[in-house]
Amino acid sequence: MNLPHDLKFAERFIKPFVLTPDWFSLARIVAWFIVFLVALHFIVPSITPNLPHSKELAATNVIPLATTPSDPRYMRLDQSTVPDNSIIWVGGSSLAIKEGGKETYTFLPSKVDTNANQYLSIKMASRLLDTYTMTLDAIERKPKALFIVLNPFWVMNDKSSFFKTNMMNSGPDLWVNTNNWPLIPLLSSPGNYLWSLGGKHHKLIGNGYDYLKLIMPSKAKNKTKTSKQTSKKLSYNQPLLFWISQRYDTQTDFTTFDAKQWQIKAMEQNDKDNSAFAHKIFRNLLHQIKQSGIPTLLYLAPTDYSLTETPALSSYRAVQAQFNMISDEYKSSNIRIVRIPEDVYDSLVFTDYLHLSDSGKLPEFLKNEISAITGHKEN
Repeated sequence: MNLPHDLKFAERFIKPFVLTPDWFSLARIVAWFIVFLVALHFIVPSITPNLPHSKELAATNVIPLATTPSDPRYMRLDQSTVPDNSIIWVGGSSLAIKEGGKETYTFLPSKVDTNANQYLSIKMASRLLDTYTMTLDAIERKPKALFIVLNPFWVMNDKSSFFKTNMMNSGPDLWVNTNNWPLIPLLSSPGNYLWSLGGKHHKLIGNGYDYLKLIMPSKAKNKTKTSKQTSKKLSYNQPLLFWISQRYDTQTDFTTFDAKQWQIKAMEQNDKDNSAFAHKIFRNLLHQIKQSGIPTLLYLAPTDYSLTETPALSSYRAVQAQFNMISDEYKSSNIRIVRIPEDVYDSLVFTDYLHLSDSGKLPEFLKNEISAITGHKEN
């Protein structure tokens, strides 16, 4: 001990409690830590996964696969395989429908009348790299068929390739192939590697989000509202919003923008000339599907006709052209690019340029598309 002179008298009282560490004591601490960690894996009870939209999906024939943006798992760790007669839907908010102005969602797969077991891998605000990583996860679960929906506002957008960083915990496992391995050192941290190697296999650590939600006190449903007026501020937790407002369009007051105005800005940020990273990811997506041999339906989510009357028209046309060009390169017997007929398109009712309040004839049309690619006649 190296106490000041005035405190030397306290040494005799402190000395019995002082531990001088050495290599043996450190090794003993590490060994006991490992023992308790292993013991916890076997002791903690099983727990039902806490998944988004589970209440809305509980009454349907659709089983959720994706986790919330704050859950380190990214995708649920159980359900590693699905039954033989299964379809996994992969996509974003265009698959969620708010019917009749309701606050709760219904989901497009639940409206498709099929005999197959349906699974939904959905991430709201899903970017291209999100959808790609979810597709790799879906392929590993070995379904009978895949149904992938791409968001036209993000599909060729190099300025916003992914939404939340919890995807990086799944990345080191799912990106291990000749096409994707550069993504691992570019995007994954040492913490992501540790999660992939051991964390997700530990019952307590891997399902830590569920246990945390279980022990956290529930928030009061009715919070006291204050009458104090505060000025609206932009949230910069989404990189594209930051760059648009701080670099590409610094003169506009974005605090007054609604969903449609932001969608126009997002569409305009798609690179009309050379979306190099997006092209690479989209080609990798089609390549992995082709290699898997799994029958797959894929389409660019429909948008409201009025989008063509906005300044985003040229970007939108460029996105469609790039999508068609690349998808044509990967034509194969197991990949079917869905083209929505005009009468089906006309039956859709939008709340903004992308999201639906009424899916119209789309579910019946998609039922026939599923039947065509799986070779199974639906009821």
